Amino acid sequence: MGSLNMTSLVHADKFVREGNLAAALALIRKVRRDDPSNRYAEAYEERVCALMGCPISLDEDSPEPADAQSSTPEGQSDVPLAEIVSLLSKAHEAFSQGDSSAALEILSRAHQLDPKNTDIPELEEQIRTASSAPATSGPDIHYAIVRDTIAAYIDEASHLASRGDFDNAMHLIAKGFVLDPMDEGLRECERMITDARALAARQEAELEAARKRVAQQEEEDARRASRLQQHIARARELLTSALYDEALTEVALGLVIDSESLSLHALEQVIWKEKNDHAAMEASARASSEHGRLIRLYLLSAEEFARGGEFNRALDDVAKAYTLDPTNTDVKRIEVKIRQQELRHHKQAAEPPLKLIYHHDRAANGE
Repeated sequence: MGSLNMTSLVHADKFVREGNLAAALALIRKVRRDDPSNRYAEAYEERVCALMGCPISLDEDSPEPADAQSSTPEGQSDVPLAEIVSLLSKAHEAFSQGDSSAALEILSRAHQLDPKNTDIPELEEQIRTASSAPATSGPDIHYAIVRDTIAAYIDEASHLASRGDFDNAMHLIAKGFVLDPMDEGLRECERMITDARALAARQEAELEAARKRVAQQEEEDARRASRLQQHIARARELLTSALYDEALTEVALGLVIDSESLSLHALEQVIWKEKNDHAAMEASARASSEHGRLIRLYLLSAEEFARGGEFNRALDDVAKAYTLDPTNTDVKRIEVKIRQQELRHHKQAAEPPLKLIYHHDRAANGE
């Protein structure tokens, strides 16, 4: 039964290569019903079902694909599949026992039943080639052919795995196990492919995680840049309205987002300069206003002292006003007025005029 199952799986693989998945699935399920523990038949069924999109089941009553019973390779609609499989199994068995003649006779009958089956002539040629080699017995040559086939499967599977095509690589390994379930080379290659698939999956997961981190960082950078521009725009708007403290607050909030922002540092300097200039102008205006008030008080006091004849005290207040604003014309006018009043006062008193503390020739002459 094991040899027949092996031949059935080989034939099922031929159906898969020809694209006749329904016929392959029917043959594979027959093998699984005969040998439910056959993991190679299970692997074939999983792959074929994946290609066809049908469920995996060992239930004899489970529905087969609609064309499973009638689908056969092109030109073989009337070929008794079960009989062909049986003949191929017998031919393999006869060849493995060294009876090449019996194997060729069996294959001849199979060829008559299925003239378009290309596997039969190939097997016949292999048997004839093996029979013509005098130094090697039939079973040894058969073993050598199996070894060569398995080696080819391993090479191709390794090549596919190196390209990341792990599914097809494992399919080749499964085909090799059909020929020799105990082959260590196949087992080693299977482990290598499994490890490579796991490594590729981990690398892909890490790459995807890295892509997500980069995307998240880009989104965060975009949000930070947007918030930064909002603070800059708001600070400039407040600066235009001469709201310097509020503008500096917006700059500080922006520096929390990006402490190295050249735009923010430059804007901060501009705000501080304009704030200081504005403060200086206000201070100057306040000082000027205060000086004007004091000058007016001094001049009023000077006039009052002059009316009372206290010209020295009057001129002292005029001098104080001069210290606040030497160019003030009102101070000049009051000084001239007081000096003229003092001169008239002295003439009226027929007394020689006193030497003025703040002598001014032009004022004395009444100019």
